Amino acid sequence: MSAEPIIPIEQPTVEEPEEVDPAREAVTVIFEKPYPYDGQTYTEITLNFPRINNKMYGKIERDFHDLFPRLFAPLLHASESYCMVASAVAADVPIGLIFSLEGIDAKTVNNLAFQAMGKTSDERKVKRAMKVLPAVRSS
Repeated sequence: MSAEPIIPIEQPTVEEPEEVDPAREAVTVIFEKPYPYDGQTYTEITLNFPRINNKMYGKIERDFHDLFPRLFAPLLHASESYCMVASAVAADVPIGLIFSLEGIDAKTVNNLAFQAMGKTSDERKVKRAMKVLPAVRSS
């Protein structure tokens, strides 16, 4: 009885997806399918949350309240609707395009928006005030 040689089975190499931080860098989302909107077809968008400044955040909030006047969101950045409005601004695309996304495309954009909008300042860059101002006394 002769032993047959053992041939090692080669395991396929799976590349781990690269970690991205949408709060610190622009991220391109390639859609599963094309989305026609307003005479243009979108196959991808680039979410550039780092370029959003405070004035733009004010516009996002106004647009959100204009679109959803009866929706109460105590933490705006935690609202999916707010994240959709912010995504449109970050990608410089019509809000209707973001609303038309489906399935994994919609979820991917919302998840990236939530990651970017939910970030707080880097704790290494925020310091406690060194001097405490005296309390104001009324006479």
